[in-house]
Amino acid sequence: MAQLYFKYGAMGSSKTANALMARFNYEERGQATLLVKPRLDTRDGDHMVSSRIGLTHPCIYFDEMQQMTDEQLQQYACIIVDEAQFLQKADIYYLVHLVDDCNIPVMCYGLRADFKGELFPGFLEYFIFNCFCLFLCYFLLFFL
Repeated sequence: MAQLYFKYGAMGSSKTANALMARFNYEERGQATLLVKPRLDTRDGDHMVSSRIGLTHPCIYFDEMQQMTDEQLQQYACIIVDEAQFLQKADIYYLVHLVDDCNIPVMCYGLRADFKGELFPGFLEYFIFNCFCLFLCYFLLFFL
């Protein structure tokens, strides 16, 4: 059963390096991965994810992934999203669709909050969705 993961940390905490290492681990076992980032992220250049320690790998933009069919996406063992804090509410629901309906694990890496401590929209939606799911599970477990 596939799951949606959100791995967050402070700036400089090796989130991108961990995303690239996760991709490497999948590919080392012969499993294809899709590395994705939002088009808003221009730090590493066009269609490229780079960590501060020098790891780099080509990627596609999130909107390009959304144009792919579910059948095309199902050839991947995992979808890895870097800079996930730039995702919007609709993007999170699209990732939920990939996990629930297509059975593709999705690993998101990004910041949880901005410098003022306010949650990014992508993380906030993920957090709300997970809290609702947990509430529903506990309700079904204890009251039915």
